[in-house]
Amino acid sequence: MKLMKRDEKAGALRKQDMIPGVVYGHGIDAISVKVPRKEFVKSYEKFRQTKTFNCEIDQSPHQVYIKDVQRDVLNPEKITHFDLLKVSASDKIHTRLPIVLLGRENIERQGLIVQQSLNDIDVKYQVGKGLESIEVDIADFKDGDTLKVSDVKVPDYVDVLEDMDMLVASIAHPRVEAEPVEGEAAEVPLVE
Repeated sequence: MKLMKRDEKAGALRKQDMIPGVVYGHGIDAISVKVPRKEFVKSYEKFRQTKTFNCEIDQSPHQVYIKDVQRDVLNPEKITHFDLLKVSASDKIHTRLPIVLLGRENIERQGLIVQQSLNDIDVKYQVGKGLESIEVDIADFKDGDTLKVSDVKVPDYVDVLEDMDMLVASIAHPRVEAEPVEGEAAEVPLVE
């Protein structure tokens, strides 16, 4: 991705279909930049906020990752600003990786439901070792089974920073409230 230094105000850039941003981090002062919307969106779809990539600012290469994106309040699909964090090969990236539960349909065919209470996990890993997500196969889970952070298998180079006892997902029967049988009056508490 080729970035250009910027002096213009953010609003003026957005009208030109450019996205303003900032690059900061390892060995550099913060640099205000701009990039065509299409080019940024293409990079964002490829690298998300989990992988490093190379960008160029005035023909100078920088290894970065997308630290933050800000979105339009009325149109959340539209990115309005970004932060790129410059890193070195010895740095570690601190981010949140999505947890993808595989085999959910197998559980639902049994009439059970999957209650996922943690959708992503706080991790750190070496620059250049990026992951898009962490996949966990739950196809063989049964009613009452739970998945905790400690049960999630990650590559050796990933440090999990979450509480290891935190619940990721649980399997249960859906609760159905009993309805009164026809002809029987529903219990109504007496008020005196």
